[in-house]
Amino acid sequence: MKDDVFYSTVPQTKDNSGHDMCGDFMPFFEDGRYYLYYLNAHGVMLTVTEDFITFTDPVVVLHPGTENDQDWHIGTGSVFHYQDTYYFYYTGFNEERYRKTGEREQVVLRAVGKNPYAWEKDRNFELTIDETRFGNRHWRDPQVITIAEGQYGLLITATMKDGVYNRSGCTVLYESSDVADWHFSRIIYSPGTYITNECNDTFEMNGKRYLVFSNYSNWWETRYRIADSLYGPYYSPADDMFDGRQLYAAKTVSDGRKRYLVGWQAVREHASNSGKLIWGGSLMVHQLIQRKNGSLGVTLPETVYKSFDKQQPLAFSALTGQFSEHDGEISGCSEAGRAEAKTAELNGPCLYEADIAWSAGTRRVGILIAEDESMHKWCQLVLDLRRHRFYVDQYFRIDGDQSFIEERPFEYMDYRVHVKMVLSGNIQLFYVNDTALSSRCYDFEPKLTGTFVEEGSVTVSGQRLITR
Repeated sequence: MKDDVFYSTVPQTKDNSGHDMCGDFMPFFEDGRYYLYYLNAHGVMLTVTEDFITFTDPVVVLHPGTENDQDWHIGTGSVFHYQDTYYFYYTGFNEERYRKTGEREQVVLRAVGKNPYAWEKDRNFELTIDETRFGNRHWRDPQVITIAEGQYGLLITATMKDGVYNRSGCTVLYESSDVADWHFSRIIYSPGTYITNECNDTFEMNGKRYLVFSNYSNWWETRYRIADSLYGPYYSPADDMFDGRQLYAAKTVSDGRKRYLVGWQAVREHASNSGKLIWGGSLMVHQLIQRKNGSLGVTLPETVYKSFDKQQPLAFSALTGQFSEHDGEISGCSEAGRAEAKTAELNGPCLYEADIAWSAGTRRVGILIAEDESMHKWCQLVLDLRRHRFYVDQYFRIDGDQSFIEERPFEYMDYRVHVKMVLSGNIQLFYVNDTALSSRCYDFEPKLTGTFVEEGSVTVSGQRLITR
């Protein structure tokens, strides 16, 4: 299945490393356009979109330096427009210098420009680690924010000077009145939990302050915290993730009305289901939703949702157990074991959504995707109702060193949820109400979708299968 939904510079091949794809998006919005800067093997790339559907051809806007330069490799940063100047703050990596001398592996650098496309490196600017306060390990990911009129902040990924070696990650705040000269303000988050909480971003929404960061020492995931002020203290909600463990380095961007989480969905080594997750992948964008209790949920961006506008016919047939269909509503049951039904045939990238309801005490229900009715190759979204968890299971989990199963928590009322599923290429993206889980399944061509129930009964209504 060709990937027409999730942007990437190039498609993944079995012999690529992922580094020539997309990583660490740095989104910037201005005049109706989302400028999506990102990293790959060529340096900093840029693609522009107005809707997260169509994208301009990518161009390199910032090249790495030589092995003698601080930005021998370029790392994550951010773009900010102040008065008549655009500032691109980024990370300069020189691992070889650090290996030889033990100094300055990571330095905050900047480039300037008169528009978002053309940048000139500012050779006179370096913001180095303040070793009186911080350890000489991590110093990167500069994120410029507006604090108030005439007051600006710069978030930096760092480590505490005297913290526990693998749990000393912290978020540092510098401040400025002109986005050019910076002074240390304070540490706003230091949980004593992670090697580093990196790719920090923060924003305010309806009186709450949110801090978004990623971490590779626990699971490899994007998380968030909540506070009443930029300066903290920050607390974690019950579910502090937006998606599963394949969404990384996500930052946010707003058009003034809606805010989006923009990250990358990781690929697996050698484009194999048994391969390790590696750096680089495809663009993944979620629209943020603020719940009544202040926590955050996500949904498919409205523009992407509406881009699926060609209604496709449904095609019901019972596969195993007791299933029936009446006026588009499907019902099934199985007292002990499992029952399955086909609900539609698939052909290319698509969006499927439905309301799924079940009887009290039912063990599991979900959505089934398969190549054909033989079920030799399949994926399934499993709602584990007694545990209030959902996950994606896949056909190749049979023997040997199996990959982990990711679980996401979800809440429901009146024994029902609304589910959206986007299939494109080897990516499967699911939303259960306002909780997301994205995954990949290689060497797999979805040709049908359906539903199943285990030890209980299920009803599926309001089905829609839509293509572009």
